[in-house]
Amino acid sequence: MALAVGLALAGCTGGAGQGESSASGEPTSAAGQTESGAENDGAVGKKAVLAEQTLAMPKGGVEGQATITVTLRSVEVAGDTMEVLWAFRWDEDGAPPTSKLTFYDMGLSAVTSVIDGENLKVYRPFCTKGGWDARPFDQAMCSNSQIAAPRSNTDPEFPIHGVIEAWALLPAPPERPETVDVVPAEGIPPFGGVEVTYRDAAK
Repeated sequence: MALAVGLALAGCTGGAGQGESSASGEPTSAAGQTESGAENDGAVGKKAVLAEQTLAMPKGGVEGQATITVTLRSVEVAGDTMEVLWAFRWDEDGAPPTSKLTFYDMGLSAVTSVIDGENLKVYRPFCTKGGWDARPFDQAMCSNSQIAAPRSNTDPEFPIHGVIEAWALLPAPPERPETVDVVPAEGIPPFGGVEVTYRDAAK
């Protein structure tokens, strides 16, 4: 998924970089995650829910039957770090109960983006190698070393009906916006107007 034209791109090896990307799709009205893992309770309502959307799976599965439910749990800032917690589950009527798919199979890319539209900036996860605003090779290195889970498009495989808790650590916006737009993974429509929680309680 592309992101707003002309926005400055932040988030690389422990700091911020500059770059541009293009955008499509309207934010879903709204305002996530912990360690990666499956919960087979079939629902995400037992944990915090800021917003939720169910969409047709962009790729893979049987057309018209395969869906992805995405839940945004929180966007919190502590010091120089912003944490995004979210969760997702995929379902398909008639699929075998042992079915598993990767992000690649579903047409998704494991990169979280937070868009500060007011200040024209896009934030992506910290990474230990490469950089988001660099050459394609360096971008791939950054994606593979980002401080997030899951962070691979091909591993692990996610079980059908299992709730997967996900998270990402990004640079905190210095302008301290009250709301942002959040793209949990590329290929998922943005959650718009998400309220940011500042743990220091100062604004």
